[in-house]
Formats: sequence, structure tokens, C-alpha cells
Amino acid sequence: MEDILEFLIRAKKNTYANGNAAKVNSSRIGSKDYQYEEIINNKKLCYHDTYFGGEKFIGSEVVYIDEKPIW
Repeated sequence: MEDILEFLIRAKKNTYANGNAAKVNSSRIGSKDYQYEEIINNKKLCYHDTYFGGEKFIGSEVVYIDEKPIW
């Protein structure tokens, strides 16, 4: 679990919390999306953040391990 929490902190710092991070293709019409990936202990971890709006927004974050959502 500690690896996942540390990964999540790095992922956030490398996506929306980083003003220079590039967005990825929208997963839904009108959404803004970020994605970050790492390999940890031979497992592919992927963080995906998608949101709508600006100052007032809604959205979600998902962490996948080997393409299976775990958080």
C-alpha cells in the first residue's frame, strides 16, 4: 500500500498539480484528462485524472495496476 500512496503523490505532482503537465486525449466529451505511468515491482501503475469545469469542477481519479482499477 505504501508504494501505491507514494505513486499517487508522484502522479499528482506530475499531472494537474504541475502547471506545465500535458493533458491526454479526453476520455469523455468536454473532459480534461491527465495520465501518469510507472513500473513498480514489475507491475504497471497508471494514474488517470479526468475532470469537467474550471474553478468549480467535478471529476475522478483512478489508479490501475496492470490495467485493473484498484483505487
